[in-house]
Amino acid sequence: MRRAWDGVEYDDLSVRRSLAAAHDDLAAAAREADRDAALALRHIGALDLPTYGAPLVARLTGTDDRRAEAALDRLVDVALLEETAYGRYTPPRPGPRLRPRTARHHPETPTTPKPPPPRSLPPPPPP
Repeated sequence: MRRAWDGVEYDDLSVRRSLAAAHDDLAAAAREADRDAALALRHIGALDLPTYGAPLVARLTGTDDRRAEAALDRLVDVALLEETAYGRYTPPRPGPRLRPRTARHHPETPTTPKPPPPRSLPPPPPP
């Protein structure tokens, strides 16, 4: 998930910073499901898989399937994952308003070479 969201921004919002803030909030929560969700998010963020299930997350996090399923459901609750089929989870896709950073969005990064400065014409000859 980390690679998929690298460089995605909308206005001044960085998806990576938002994910980090969500992780920190979940990790500091009193509920076990929230802390498990933070742990699951950290592990699945390093994977390059289209979907995740409770058995995989349980194995990665060292928890049982029930706790892994609760963690994945919690990530759905906070909109960090989508449940695409029963027991199958995937990161949400960027919407039309969220796009990877491009030069079009950051004018300081040129997309085409700048034209050369106009040449000055020599002065006209004396009459």
